Amino acid sequence: MPTLLRCSAQLVSYSTAKKLLEITKKFDRPVDGLLQLHWNTKINITTICPSGVKDNTQASGGSNLSLKIPLDQRLKQEFNRIRYRYNIKKYTKKYHKI
Repeated sequence: MPTLLRCSAQLVSYSTAKKLLEITKKFDRPVDGLLQLHWNTKINITTICPSGVKDNTQASGGSNLSLKIPLDQRLKQEFNRIRYRYNIKKYTKKYHKI
């Protein structure tokens, strides 16, 4: 199973936090996306699913990610998201023997 998106609740050791800080001197993606790239970061992530964390986004005002975006940009984003998720699954199977 790929590392889940969303950083709702993470438990990170001190040594792993130091590695993540070294790797992320330049950010090029959200943290949850970075955590999925274990073949690149050399950091193995254990995922608990279901996590037991309750999502209360709507009650707290909703996400700021739901801004109005032109249709052509939204379609491009959706295509890129599908391609990204496909690659995550592909590399997870390749580099993480399940």
